[in-house]
Amino acid sequence: MNDHYQEIVKDISLLYELSLSIGTSLDLKENCDAFLNKLLARENFAFASVWIKNKYLTGEHNHKATLVYANPEYRACENTIDISSPAFTLIKDKEPVMISNEDDHFEMLISEKDINKGIYFIFPLGDIGFLKVYSAFEKKTGDDIILSKLINVVSKFTVSLEACLYHERSLRELEERKRIENELRISEKRFKDMAELLPEMIYECDLRGDFTYINKSGLQMLGFSKEDLQRGLNISELIPDSEKGKFRSRFTELLAAKELPSMEYELLTKHGRMISVIMSSTVMIKGREVTGIRGIALDITEKKRMQDSLLDAKMIAVANRARNDFFANMSHELRTPLNSIIGFSNVLEDRTYGELNDEQARYVNYIHSSGQKLLELINDLLSLSMMETQDIEIKPEYFDIIRAVVEVSEALKPLLLRRNVHMEVITHTEIGTIHADRSKFKQIVYNLINCILNKSKERLDMDLELDMVSNMLKVSIKQKQNIFSSYDIEKITGILSENNKSSSGENDALELEMMLTKRFVELHDGSIWFESCGEGSCFSFILPADTKVENESQLILV
Repeated sequence: MNDHYQEIVKDISLLYELSLSIGTSLDLKENCDAFLNKLLARENFAFASVWIKNKYLTGEHNHKATLVYANPEYRACENTIDISSPAFTLIKDKEPVMISNEDDHFEMLISEKDINKGIYFIFPLGDIGFLKVYSAFEKKTGDDIILSKLINVVSKFTVSLEACLYHERSLRELEERKRIENELRISEKRFKDMAELLPEMIYECDLRGDFTYINKSGLQMLGFSKEDLQRGLNISELIPDSEKGKFRSRFTELLAAKELPSMEYELLTKHGRMISVIMSSTVMIKGREVTGIRGIALDITEKKRMQDSLLDAKMIAVANRARNDFFANMSHELRTPLNSIIGFSNVLEDRTYGELNDEQARYVNYIHSSGQKLLELINDLLSLSMMETQDIEIKPEYFDIIRAVVEVSEALKPLLLRRNVHMEVITHTEIGTIHADRSKFKQIVYNLINCILNKSKERLDMDLELDMVSNMLKVSIKQKQNIFSSYDIEKITGILSENNKSSSGENDALELEMMLTKRFVELHDGSIWFESCGEGSCFSFILPADTKVENESQLILV
């Protein structure tokens, strides 16, 4: 028992000493030396090495790792290894491993002198690399305990290595920053007379047109790099064929006059994109000789694009106004004669000026119904035109829901009687008033009933159900006959579906009516849908009610 306690005390002492040796220096090698010297001395290890991936050591992404520390150093044979080597593969799960000469991987791990037997202990150093420790003794019971007791202290050692790497990276970045700042100071001294022109494109070129300098903004604007500039870049490479004559003429004038007013040019970027610039240039003089040209270029491509967009928007607005004026005139010019046709056909149907025989009555009825359908189609077209130009205006007011439905039924009464249709209005809850556009509400109900009537060819029973659900008015128009074809069902469902954004392009009366109805519902922040089952179908829509409840009884419409 005393031996066991002594072993525990020994382990605690080792871990304590190792912990104290960690992080004694921000120098990578000194930090490794302090820790591994202590580890080798206390555990009778013969060799230890630390390998760091190059991407953490130097910032190079070359899939290599470098030996940053070896003790004793003379036994190390390799300085770099691939990160796909066995040592990295064995610790891919970030767990330490113990490999003896009895294992297959042992020989693949040997990268040191005078090793042919013994044990390798491989400890992962987070993601940055690994620690390899070698013992010359044969594998024995209890060796795996070494792994477990060193895991935590190696983890702390990893943190200290990361701190050293961060410190070295900071030093490298500081040196790089100093180098850049020195270059900037030289550049600023060279171009102090042009400081007020930055950060636009600043350039210099010789008399052959070869650029000798382009600032950072200019390179970015043109899509070139400093390397492109160093390899050689001539101003003619930036000039499209259509501009070359104009540019040569200006170049000659500039050399003669020494300075010219700003002028707009089209330039080609490295990737072939055309940009618009305003260039101001002056000659460079050394002694009494003109040595080249220096200037500034301002990219106005986006500004011109915005001007063109504004012009397009104005043209579209003019076109929309012209279209609206056209539809306003067409509304009057088409509706006036149609109303006369419908009115006089009503007079003939009522036998005001005498009886009609059966054939005459049939023709008059055809004239009246066709005129009515054409008027509805024109109304829908005009409404859709307003909808496209966002001219539909909602004028909400409080109105009695039942009374509005009665008014719709009265308007449809002649058609209901003629088609032998029985319509019943059913209220499931108390129905009072709603805050909505009265005209649009009536149009929604009218369109849905009219859609059913236009498809029915025989006697029909129809229910118009009103219900209040969670401060929403639900209106359902049901009929129990199979009057819609599969094509009609697909079309109606497609138009009323939430994802539908446009019509098919072949607008018939049904499609126009459904599109307009859907738009009216959406303008009230409501939703509309269509359901079809075996025999019968149902249109339903809901609108926010904002109701004032008043008692109403069930109403039957015939």
